[in-house]
Amino acid sequence: MRERRSRVRGPLFGLKGTSGGGLDIPILTAASDGTPTADGATGAGVTTTVGSGRLYWAVVTNAGSCTDTQLIAGAGGDIVAGKAANQAVNGSGAQTIANITGLAAATTYQIKYLHVGGNNAVSAQASVDLTTT
Repeated sequence: MRERRSRVRGPLFGLKGTSGGGLDIPILTAASDGTPTADGATGAGVTTTVGSGRLYWAVVTNAGSCTDTQLIAGAGGDIVAGKAANQAVNGSGAQTIANITGLAAATTYQIKYLHVGGNNAVSAQASVDLTTT
């Protein structure tokens, strides 16, 4: 009797948003502007699927953009000067960023988020509009 070898079929591992081979790629969802204020926002944040690494965020001009490298550096592209930071991620789920202040009143911006996991896997950017009061 001849032995049959089975082949595993299914999604490829190691692609954005999948896990496999020890590589967990963060997936960001539920980007929030929190509670807008006259000069920024309180309680803004995002949800992530990976519980380690660093969360980077920046405020950009309305409809502006920045590359992942610029977002990690906190400068460049359409990032508003001095309005970027990062923080440790110590658990999956909701991540709340520091209060944002110093923006112009009654102006629309975007908050962009990026998560670099503990294994250096990088999420896709997530963004949300922020309109100050």
